[in-house]
Amino acid sequence: MLMRIFRRAIFYFILVLAVMLLQAYSMGVGPIEALTGGYFYIIPTGVILAGLLLGLFSYLFIQYSKRIKSFFLFGLNMGFLLFILLLVFLWIQNWRAHRRYGYGSPGWSILKDADERGFRYVATGFECLQSKVTSPRNLHLKSYVTRKRDTLIGNAKCTIHDIFYTYSFKGDKTRYFSKVSVLNDKPVLSILNALTDTSREYNPMKYERSAELKAAEDSLRPLVGDDFIEFLESCY
Repeated sequence: MLMRIFRRAIFYFILVLAVMLLQAYSMGVGPIEALTGGYFYIIPTGVILAGLLLGLFSYLFIQYSKRIKSFFLFGLNMGFLLFILLLVFLWIQNWRAHRRYGYGSPGWSILKDADERGFRYVATGFECLQSKVTSPRNLHLKSYVTRKRDTLIGNAKCTIHDIFYTYSFKGDKTRYFSKVSVLNDKPVLSILNALTDTSREYNPMKYERSAELKAAEDSLRPLVGDDFIEFLESCY
């Protein structure tokens, strides 16, 4: 029985390791790079130890069962099953987050910050945009600007949020522009992959934004000085 428990533990260790290698590969990490990292073996070892401890606790509390021939084998099976369930849960959570916030870290931070400040329509519109492009993984959000307008639906006053996104694609330096309108958490895409340099709708908004930044600079200049303003201008 001890050899059977040992073989089962080795089998699950290799299986968990294989699952983690697939996960690492999907994140762009090569198998050699993953296997040479010492921390990579912590999770398979933890799954095996958790399974053995689960078997031990099961034995201490149950002690005898006709259906369970070995509590340690039972613990290893349950440990691996819990690992798979946890992995599926984390994968679903990660998939939902990427669908809402995108795959690039700057865009992720921008949209998550908008959600945290209560502007959930910004990420809702971005979800709609990602669903319309052929390669959402290659989409890198640069910025967004929002405009709102009031309307009447029946006798109810509603607000439509127009969100203008600027972004680029991996391997393409061209900056694109899209417009999504959100009403009652329902997005509608009206402009997709327009060029920021030639879009008739984007250019007035760009000049308006520049005027707003210029006004902000003028108000800050007496407080922070010209050197800091020149630094800000170099960041635009």
